[in-house]
Amino acid sequence: PSYTITMTPTGTQTEDGALTLNSAGVKTPASKWQ
Repeated sequence: PSYTITMTPTGTQTEDGALTLNSAGVKTPASKWQ
C-alpha cells in the first residue's frame, strides 16, 4: 500500500502552502523541506 500525508498550514504559515510526504519519501514542494 502507498500513502500521501498532506500538512496544511494555518495562521501565519498559510502563505507557505501545503507540504506533502508520500510513501516513496518524496517531499513537495522540495524548496520548503530542509
